[in-house]
Amino acid sequence: MDSTKEKYKKLCAENANIPFFLRYDWYNTLFTENEWGVVLEENNDEVLGFIPFYIVKKLKFSLIVPPPLTPYQGVWLNYPNNQKYTNRLSFEKEVMTSLINKLPKSDGFTQKFHPFITNWLPFYWKGFSQTTKYTYVIEDLSVLDNVFNEFRENIRREIRKAEKSLSIENIDNANELFSLKHSIYSERKETYPFSKEFLNKAVNFCIQNNCGEVLMAKNGNGEIHSILFYVWDNEAAYYLHGATNTTL
Repeated sequence: MDSTKEKYKKLCAENANIPFFLRYDWYNTLFTENEWGVVLEENNDEVLGFIPFYIVKKLKFSLIVPPPLTPYQGVWLNYPNNQKYTNRLSFEKEVMTSLINKLPKSDGFTQKFHPFITNWLPFYWKGFSQTTKYTYVIEDLSVLDNVFNEFRENIRREIRKAEKSLSIENIDNANELFSLKHSIYSERKETYPFSKEFLNKAVNFCIQNNCGEVLMAKNGNGEIHSILFYVWDNEAAYYLHGATNTTL
């Protein structure tokens, strides 16, 4: 392992607040050594920021693209404590610009930044373009009754109805999820992009590290209605992958 990845690994081990999909263990578990890399900005051995990246080769082209099963990528910044707003902007400009300059040469760069990144101006100044996309965040999951009460009335009604006929169980592998997704894609005459081995590698990692689980909804006849694979870190839970039996 090169020294940059060693420093990245150490930083992630020491900082639990780095988001799930930006962490060393996720990249190192799912992808081979040559498929991914990371650039760091440091000051006196303190890491100020990093960008992990995933590289694919297509024909003669080298492309940095979003990794499979990884909805967010981008920059992580180690902000100094008690920064003024103007100092924060200066810090972002300096660190991001340096990180951009350290990225390997490629024929294309596409990443989906985590929602906590709200200032992409340094990338604009370096010639990148950007499209804004939206997601929804439920701010507090500590009291699920409060979350449920904020759902639309018809959604609450559907959940209560489903509770009468469906049971939820926790499963420890991705085999059923793979089979259901594969059948859905086959119906559409499309190719499901993940192997069973790849999905199980992700599920096993999450179960072993207590950062994700797979839930399955079944009816009284044992038929699978839906499967959900979700993960979490210190700040949030994320829907990652799932499938629903369209016939049910």
